[in-house]
Amino acid sequence: MFKKRQKSLMKKASELSTLYGVDACVVMYAEGEAQPMMVWPSVPEARRVIERFRALPQKDKYKNTTNLEGFLKQRIANLQEKVDKAKHENDELETKLLLLNSLDGCLPSLVGLTVKQITTPQEASWEWSPGDTSPNQ
Repeated sequence: MFKKRQKSLMKKASELSTLYGVDACVVMYAEGEAQPMMVWPSVPEARRVIERFRALPQKDKYKNTTNLEGFLKQRIANLQEKVDKAKHENDELETKLLLLNSLDGCLPSLVGLTVKQITTPQEASWEWSPGDTSPNQ
């Protein structure tokens, strides 16, 4: 399994380097070993890439990097935004369905109800589906 992942990692590094026209290298160490077990593309080329990276000013080294925590926080924020949007759309659709069912005579009268009662989803007694003969079976 490790050899397959190792080969896949080398292929991805090569693809990134070619696709974006950037210098890249991969240096793999076995657990507890001082010498690398695998270097891509070659030891001299990897050394050149690493030295070039080390020579960069500190602000340039990490300006486009992210850590797992930052990535996950951004992902959670994006997903929360989608959830909020879906909830809002769902509330609007439920309100429209309630009003349409009321106009069809499938629900008790809305007379005397407050706006909040009309726009807030109610208990199961309001549930109705098109195949039902009456809304509160």
